[in-house]
Amino acid sequence: MTVESAGARSVRTLSGYAIAAMDGDIGRVRDAYFHDRYWVIRYVVVETSHWPTGRRVLISPCSLCGAEHERGILRATLTKCQIATSPDVDTEKPVSRQHEIERYLYYLPSYWSATAGSRYAMAGVPAATLGLEAEGDPHGHDDPHLRSAHAVMRHYVHAVDGDIGRVADFLYDDHSWRITHVVVATRTFRPGRKVLVPVRWVSGVSWNAGTVDVSLTGESIRRAPDYEGPWLVDRDYLDRVAAHYTSPLSF
Repeated sequence: MTVESAGARSVRTLSGYAIAAMDGDIGRVRDAYFHDRYWVIRYVVVETSHWPTGRRVLISPCSLCGAEHERGILRATLTKCQIATSPDVDTEKPVSRQHEIERYLYYLPSYWSATAGSRYAMAGVPAATLGLEAEGDPHGHDDPHLRSAHAVMRHYVHAVDGDIGRVADFLYDDHSWRITHVVVATRTFRPGRKVLVPVRWVSGVSWNAGTVDVSLTGESIRRAPDYEGPWLVDRDYLDRVAAHYTSPLSF
C-alpha cells in the first residue's frame, strides 16, 4: 500500500495538540516545518507554555512515539526537561533561511542514527537530505527547502493557466510523517469549496511570489472530488482523487 492510498490527516489540526513528555505534559503544537522537495514533516513547533519561561522549540517526529487523535495528544520519547531546555525557536525568522533554524536543533545522535533513519527510509526520504547523519556541526546541512506549514497555508495555488485558489491545509500520513496532498480552497461559485491536489503535481513553492505552483490546469483542479475534512481521510476517497488526476479528462 502506498502512502497516498492510506488514510491521511490534516496538518492544520495538529495545532493545539498537547505534547505528552515521558514525565508529563509540556506544551502544545503551534506549527509544523516540512521539506518542500521530499514533502516530509521534519519538525513540530512546540510552545512550552506549561514551563515557567514559556518557550517555542523544535521537536522531530522521530522523538514522537504515538498519537491519541481523539484527545489531541502527541506522545514524545523525551522528558519535560529535555524539551523545555532546548534552544528557543525564533519564529519571526523566515523558515526558508535554514541557517537560522539548524542551530536550534535538539540532537539525540544514537536515536537519529537508528530509529530516525529507518522511519524516514520507509517514506523514501534520503537520510542526508534530513541531516540524519549529522552529529557534529548543525550548520553543515543548510536547507532552503524547510517551510512553515502555517506560512504556506496563506499562499496562492498557481495552476498552469493562472491562480485557482489558496492553500487551506495539507494532509499527512501520521506513520511516515510524509505530506501527501495540498488542500486547495478554490475560487468558484461555491464559497468554501475545497479539493485535494497530490503533492507530486507541485512544481515549486515560492516565498517571494507567495505561491504554490502546480503542473495542472485550473479546470482539472476545479473538477476534483470535494474535500470535506479535516477528519481522517479514508482510502476510498484518496483513490478517487488519484483516479481523477490520472484520467485523460483531467487535462
